[in-house]
Parts: sequence; structure tokens; C-alpha cells
Amino acid sequence: MGKERRTAMRKAYQKQFRRRSKRAAKRRKQPSPVDAIQLTFDRTEVLREMQEGLHQFGVTLGLELASLMMQDEVERLCGSRYTHQAERQATRHGRQRGVITIAGQKMAIERPRVRSAQQGRELPLEVYGWAQREDAMPAAVMKRLVRGVSCRDYEGVIETATEGFGVKRSSVSRAFKAASAKQIAEISERRLDDVRFPVVFIDGISWADTTMVVALGISEDGTKRVLGFREGATENGEVCKALLEDLVERGLDAGRGTLFVIDGGKSAA
Repeated sequence: MGKERRTAMRKAYQKQFRRRSKRAAKRRKQPSPVDAIQLTFDRTEVLREMQEGLHQFGVTLGLELASLMMQDEVERLCGSRYTHQAERQATRHGRQRGVITIAGQKMAIERPRVRSAQQGRELPLEVYGWAQREDAMPAAVMKRLVRGVSCRDYEGVIETATEGFGVKRSSVSRAFKAASAKQIAEISERRLDDVRFPVVFIDGISWADTTMVVALGISEDGTKRVLGFREGATENGEVCKALLEDLVERGLDAGRGTLFVIDGGKSAA
């Protein structure tokens, strides 16, 4: 009798042990809950990053417009490519690395070269000469240029840039304005679906005596990029809403969790 009781107790213990082992294995397979974390951001550092991003955006526009204006000047001197012109005064002669001044800093640019068709000597490009001056494209002009982009006045942006480089408005053709406005639109309205931005900062900064509401995205590898911006008197809800709608329309991934960080408000993923 005692032996049978011990056998029954042993079997009951083994059965209970197997049951507990299965439960433990099941718990190990389940993902552990993510601990809540609190992130602290230095607002001064974020604003500095946004200002640098806007500055870099303006520099990119300035370089693109300077390149387009040089191409336009080459077209006027040499005519269209691959077309025969008996009385051509100049010919294209490749490209060369150069330097221009934008907002007080020297920037590298690839400049086209032109030679006289009769004498064979190189002809200087007026646009390149103007863009090399120390006072070419001052910071104040570049801020006006960026403000024009935020208002989507692309032809106004081009006029601001040409004035900043010292180019006369009369020397800029209507065809050049139309062609370059299209390229500036492509830069400022570029797609955002090629990179994932899990964190987006939105804040207003002082830029050219006005408030610019800027969206700064941080990609998964830590790269920072100005995603978009809007000009507004204050950081009001309508401006922020229009900015967010524009970002989503341009491909910002809103289907996955994204941390939006705003000044003075709660962030949510």
C-alpha cells in the first residue's frame, strides 16, 4: 500500500513539473514588454540644428541657381548644343572646378568653360565673376530666398538669387525663369519616401524677421534633414497642420510609429 502511494505521488509530481516547464518555455518565447523610457532633448541644440538645416537648404538653392545661370549664359554665347551655327562667336570647352561665395562662405562649384571661336582664348563668364565676389549672395538675400521658397514663389526666388549675385533682372530670360523655377520646385518639394524618419522635430525659429515653422527629421542612421517649413507670424495650429499635410503628401511614412517632438507639448508615437 505504501509503495503504491509513493508511486502515485511521484507521477503526480512529474506531471506537475512537466506542466510548469511548458508554461516557462511558453513565457520565454513571448516578447518581453518594452520598458517605458523618457527622452530629454536640448531645445537650444534642436533650434541650432534647424537653423543650420535651413542655411544648408539655402546654400543648395544658391549653388543650383548659380549653376543654372552659368548654363544660361553659355547657351547665349554658344547657342544650343549640337546645332550648326556658321557665325558662332564662342564654343564650349568642357568644365572645371571653381569657387563662389554664398552667405559669406566659399562653396565649390563646377563651372563651364567657353572659348572664343576666332581667337581660341578663354572667355570669362560674367555670372561666375559676379558670384566670386566677397559680397556675392549675402546672408540677408539668402534668407529672403528661403522665405520665397516657403511661399512657393519660385520665380520670385530666382529673381532674389540673381539680384544677390549681382545679375541684372533684364539679363535673365523668361525661358530661363520657367526652366529654373521647375528645378527649384523639385528641390523644395522632393519626395520623402526614400528614407525612414522615426523622429520628427517641429518648432518655430526666427528667420529673416519672421517665424519659420520647421520640420526636422532624423533618419534611422542618425542623419538630420530639413523635411519642410512654412512661414507664419506665429506657431499656430493651421501652419503646423499645413506643414504636416505637405510632408505626408510628399511621402513621409505615417503608417509606422513616429515620434513627433514639439515645443511645450506632449509627444506621442
